[in-house]
Amino acid sequence: MGTGPSSTQSAPSATLQSLQDAFGPDVLVPLKEGVLSHASVMFGVLPLNNTFQAEDGEASRLYGVVCGGKPGLLALAFGSEETAGVFLRNNQVLGGTLATRLQKTVIIWLRPQNQLPPSVEVNNVRIISEGNVPVYEDEGAGVCSVFQNGKPLCLDLGTLTFPEGLRQFFVGWVVQEQFGPPLLQLSRRRKVLNEAYWAAGISKLTGLQYETTEEVFRVRDPQTQKDVILGAAAVFTLVARLLKEGGVPPGEFRRARIEAVVETVKVLSAVSTPTFAEEIMKFVQTRLEVLPAAALNKNLAATACRKFLQDRFKVSENKLRHAMSQAIQKHFGIGESHDQGRVFYGLALPSAGVGTVPSPGPSRGPPTAGQTQSTPPCC
Repeated sequence: MGTGPSSTQSAPSATLQSLQDAFGPDVLVPLKEGVLSHASVMFGVLPLNNTFQAEDGEASRLYGVVCGGKPGLLALAFGSEETAGVFLRNNQVLGGTLATRLQKTVIIWLRPQNQLPPSVEVNNVRIISEGNVPVYEDEGAGVCSVFQNGKPLCLDLGTLTFPEGLRQFFVGWVVQEQFGPPLLQLSRRRKVLNEAYWAAGISKLTGLQYETTEEVFRVRDPQTQKDVILGAAAVFTLVARLLKEGGVPPGEFRRARIEAVVETVKVLSAVSTPTFAEEIMKFVQTRLEVLPAAALNKNLAATACRKFLQDRFKVSENKLRHAMSQAIQKHFGIGESHDQGRVFYGLALPSAGVGTVPSPGPSRGPPTAGQTQSTPPCC
C-alpha cells in the first residue's frame, strides 16, 4: 500500500487477527466500550492510560496496542497523513513497517534497537513509548484503519531521516545513549560540559567532519551537495553557536570548553579520504582477476579505472595509466607486455573477460611474477 494520502484514503480496516500477527503476542489489549466516542482519542492527548483498558472478562469491540514494556514498541503519531507520507518517503527503509490510522492521525510503528525515548510531542509529532494507542474497532465506523501494511520494524533510530525539530530530539537521544548526558555531575554542586556528547551531536546535526589526510574540517553544502572546507575560526563560531542554542550554562560557556569540544569533534568525526594511489590499488584489487588464458588490454583497463574513480581525481591519462601499471605489478606481479599492443597477460576484467584479447596460445601464457615481456617469447 502506498504512503501518500491519495493512495491511502481507501485503506481497509485491519482484521484483529492480522494485527495480532503484525504486533506479536501480548501486545493488543481490549479497551473500554465508548472510548472512540470521547475526545480522549484525539491526537493531542494520545496515548491513553491504563484506565481505558477493559476489565478482565469485559466484552470489547475495541483494541489498542501497549507501547514500551517488553515488546519495546515505539509509536510515532503524525497529526496529518501528509506529514506521515513525507516521512515514509524520506525513509525508504520504512517501506515494510506497519502504519495505522486513528481518525486523522497516522501512527508509524517501530521496534527500536535503542533505549526508548520518553513520550513527548515535538513539532506536531507525538512520540509514544508508553500507554495505549487504539488500532482496531469492530464496528466498522472507519475510525481505525491501516495506512501502510507491514510489521513494526526493528532498527537503530539514528539511521532514520527526521524533519527539523524531531531530528534534533532524536539525535540528542541517540547521542546521549552512547556518550552520556549533555552535562556530567562532577560534584554535588557542579556540572561540567560533556565534550563527547556535544561533539558527537554537533557532528551528526551539521555533518561536520575532520579530514585527517588534509587536516581540515569540512561540511556538506545542502544546496550543492559538495563538501566545503571550514577554517578554524568558522568551526569555533559554529560550535559556540550550537552550544549556546543548546542551553549550556554560562559557567561552562568558555573559550577553553568550546575549544575542547572542537578537538573532540576531530576525534569522533575523523575521516580519511583515500589517496589517488590507494584508489588505484583498490581498483586493481577489486576489479581485476587472474585468468590464465586472458590478456587484458591496457587501454580498456584504463577506461574502466577512470570510470571507477568517478572524477574524484583530476589527473592526466598518462599518470593514470602509469599508476595502474605500477599497482598491477605490485599486486599481481605481472608486468606490461608490448607484443599485441599493450596488454597484461593472465588478467581480465570480471565481466566475462571484458577488455581482454585472446591469448596468443598455450605456449605463451601469463608471464611469471615480476617478468615483463617486450617481445613474444620464442616458440
